[in-house]
Amino acid sequence: VATIPSYDFKPAEWQDWLATAFRRNLSWDRLSADLLKSDGADPAAAAAARFYLVRDVEPHLLTRDIGRLFLGRDLQCAQCHDDPRIKAFRQSDYYGLYAFVSRLKHFRDDDKKLNFVTEKSEGDVSFTSAFSGETGETNPQLPGGAMIADPPLVKGKEYSVKPEKGRMGIPAYSRRQQLAQRLPRKQTSGFSRNIANRLWALMLGRGLVHPLDMHHPENPPSHPELLERLSQRFEQSGYDIRGLLREIALTRTYQRSSQLPAG
Repeated sequence: VATIPSYDFKPAEWQDWLATAFRRNLSWDRLSADLLKSDGADPAAAAAARFYLVRDVEPHLLTRDIGRLFLGRDLQCAQCHDDPRIKAFRQSDYYGLYAFVSRLKHFRDDDKKLNFVTEKSEGDVSFTSAFSGETGETNPQLPGGAMIADPPLVKGKEYSVKPEKGRMGIPAYSRRQQLAQRLPRKQTSGFSRNIANRLWALMLGRGLVHPLDMHHPENPPSHPELLERLSQRFEQSGYDIRGLLREIALTRTYQRSSQLPAG
């Protein structure tokens, strides 16, 4: 459950931003990218930074919710060790996602009374299993994807805007921007399948995979071919949310009566 920090979020602006995005029928990959890349500095997309700010820009909260909401995997138990219940949820997967956001922190501009998401230019990620004591190190890595190497860090050029008192720093290389570019695309394992399942659940009351954030081989969808076709259709449409909802609404499945037959 996300924590609610003490600083102001202006939730009305967040709701207006989302409503405008849906009215414009902004594609899901673009909407996801906007949520993941916003630091609050661009007035046109500042409200999108609420995704980070409402979670206090806390890397572990962000890791869990990015896995759940964008990839359909609740990796919470893999924070301390490989999940003992779900073989597919590994600690290395958790920290691969964590590495994208581990350098993030909250920045408060007291003069403007505004909140932003800032990022350090460096910071390594290591982990130790609470079960076996085995250790590991990782760079950013999406589940099933390749590890992403940082470019060489040039001394004196770590930031495009150097952090100072009262001024938010902007690193020359941003792992958060890499997340926004690489996660919301069909090549990312689980991205299309997760949102297709969530939209089906929105319309029908239950996902083809249930719970919605438990996509793994030991919890297969109730109708595997249907979920595969929904995912492919969504990709082919350019992640057109309105279009997929329309197609679901026009199916015989959705139009069946909720009343049981007599007798």
